Amino acid sequence: MAIRLAVFDLAGTTVNDEDSVNRCLRASLEAVGLAVGRGAVNDLMGLPKPIAIQRLIEPSPGHQHLLARIDEIHDDFVSRMVRFYQTDASVFEIAGTSEVFASLGQAGITVAVNTGFFRNVTGPLLQRLGWEKKGLIQASIASDEAPRGRPHPGMVQLLMERVEVRDAREGAK
Repeated sequence: MAIRLAVFDLAGTTVNDEDSVNRCLRASLEAVGLAVGRGAVNDLMGLPKPIAIQRLIEPSPGHQHLLARIDEIHDDFVSRMVRFYQTDASVFEIAGTSEVFASLGQAGITVAVNTGFFRNVTGPLLQRLGWEKKGLIQASIASDEAPRGRPHPGMVQLLMERVEVRDAREGAK
């Protein structure tokens, strides 16, 4: 069975971002008085960010107060990420990404991206990269567009539905 759909991650995989996700998430937590280490954040990469925030808060002293502020912390994180992706010079595609996407497209393979970000972060990033406009990707999905984010297969399954790939053996992640 041939591959008909290739799904790629964004931050750190196809997009250089100078560890911005880690830095912005830690800054948002520090803004409410919680210092977490870089490694603790990295351990949760790929998860929807509200879940990652919850998991980072839970082991901390005073976690009950902070758990009630997850939405506020997430909103702050989103603001930081949108600003970063719209303006920072360190944001660019990893070398060769467009070429890989174009080659896959020429081979008849649909190219899509998925991410642990919500759509309000994903949209500005994709707009800046221009992949959709150039026809390099045909679909994208963010973690808030699926009932369950990674590591569950829900986002990829929704992408498959959107591009009419019905057999998981026809997809590559």
